[in-house]
This record gives sequence, C-alpha cells and structure tokens, in this order.
Amino acid sequence: MFYIKRNVKVRRLNGCGAFQATLKNYQLVVFASFLAIMWMIWSGLNVMLPDDPDAGCDCQKVFHVVGHRGLSDKAPENTMPAFELAAQETGFISLDLTRTADQHLVAMHDEYVDRTTDGHGAVSRMTLDDLRKLDAGQWFNPKYKGVRIPTLPEVFETLGNRSRYLLDIRKREDHNNPEGLIQSLADTVHAHGLELKVTLSLDDPEMIKLAKAAMPGATVLAKVNVLYTIVPLSAMWKVVEDSGADGVAAHFLMTLLHNTMIETARQMGKKVFIYTVDSMYVSKWLECLGVDAIVSNNPEKIVSGAECPITGAYGR
Repeated sequence: MFYIKRNVKVRRLNGCGAFQATLKNYQLVVFASFLAIMWMIWSGLNVMLPDDPDAGCDCQKVFHVVGHRGLSDKAPENTMPAFELAAQETGFISLDLTRTADQHLVAMHDEYVDRTTDGHGAVSRMTLDDLRKLDAGQWFNPKYKGVRIPTLPEVFETLGNRSRYLLDIRKREDHNNPEGLIQSLADTVHAHGLELKVTLSLDDPEMIKLAKAAMPGATVLAKVNVLYTIVPLSAMWKVVEDSGADGVAAHFLMTLLHNTMIETARQMGKKVFIYTVDSMYVSKWLECLGVDAIVSNNPEKIVSGAECPITGAYGR
C-alpha cells in the first residue's frame, strides 16, 4: 500500500508539473503572439502613415461618418437615445440586428442580453414581450433608466429619412433560416421606403447573395474581421467577388497593414467602410486615403477634425 500511495503521489506531482509546463508554454506563445502583433502594427504605422497627414488628400465625393451603435460614447448603445444623437450629429447610424424567439428584428449586438440590460438570457430564446420588460439604459447612466431595446421598425419609424442606416447582421447559430431573416429585413426596409438609405454589413457569403437579391437598391458589404490582417489581401477580395458584395466593412488595421487595399478597391469599383476608429489622426489619414465611410464610437470628434466634406442623411 505504501508503494501504491507513493506512486499515486508521484503521478500527481508529475501531472502538476506537466500542467505547469503547459501553462508556461501557453504564456510564452501568448507573449510571442503579442510581440508579433505589436511588430505588425508598428511596421504598418511606419510604412503607411504619412509624414504630413494633410498632404495628398484624396477625398471621396461621398464620404460618411457613422455613429457606431448610435452615439455610443454618450448614450447606451443600440438604443433610441444613442440613435437620435448620432442621426443629429452625422446623419448615419449603425445598429446590430438579431431576432427574437418570435421572429422580431431588434437592435442588439450580443447574443445574450446580460451586458447591456438588467436581464439574463439569449435574445433568440426570448420573445419581444420578454425583451420589452428589460431596462437597457441604466447600466450606462441612471438618467437613461427605463430605456428599452428597440425593434427595427421602431428605429425606422422614429428616424425615417433623417438618417442613413448601417445594419450589421452576424451569422449566428440561431439563424437557422437565413432566407426568412433576410426576407423579413427586406420587407421592413421596403415598408418604410428606405432601401436607398440602407447599407448592410454581413459576414456570411450566402446571406450577402440573399440580401443582394432581396434589396438590389441597398449597399451590401462583406464584413471581414481583424483576423484577415494576417492573410493575403486576395483572400478578402475573393470573399467580395464570390458573394457579389458591393464592398467591404473592415477593421482599420487592414488599411494599416495592406497598403494597396484602398487602391485595389477603387480599381474594382468597391466601397470601403472602416471600423471602429476613435482616433482623429487615424481618421484623417483614412479620409485622405479615400475610404467611403468611417465608423466611430465618438463621431463628434471625427466630424470636428474631418479633412473631407461629410455627406449626411441627404444628398447622394
């Protein structure tokens, strides 16, 4: 028995040592990855950022500043107060859409309501009546107590032509009927006569194709995440071409690390929306590169220092 217990103890010690070694290796990998990312960013900054940010400004005739989830720096994200403020400031808002259990389109970024409301649970498992009982404002500031999660029709009915709309729809596990989702979205857009003021940001090629067919007058963008910064730029353009998207919604690091991105987009006749930019210096540089839109949590700051004329809710 003594030897058995001793062997068990040795095995436990060995297991602990293996765990510690694995943990140490993991920490080294994370640290090395962090250094690699910092090096890429620094390299991109050195290569791409101009010595004179005011030199060679190549503004687009139509250039937008988009309030990310509304004016989310000043009001709770994806709520009517945030949307109202952003519409007044830039005439262009972005909002995230997901569906309730009873198939209503609501403005919500997360799959779960926990972060931005006083409730708990997945949006896809809750009815609209369930969501209407939740407070979506007090977490941000007590003065917004009682603010509710809006539906897409409510947003359209409130703002109408006073704003343009960047609708961000990510493919989720609960989106088991993408055709129904896109058709519901298209019906809502058409019912309010806003197809020409709607831009869609979708990360699924099949949903992009469905949206292009259902809303030919809308702008449909392929949303590419930050991981595309570590693969050849051709991979991003392949997604755009295969899906028939009108352009891309990309993280600002894409333009830092791929210095031909905007030039290629112009040659292909594709639009480029860049998210999420809160630095005035980076914004000015992107404007002068010729991006079509900048999405920001603090659009007030971006507007105040803009190099290019900003197209609001009206005009082309």
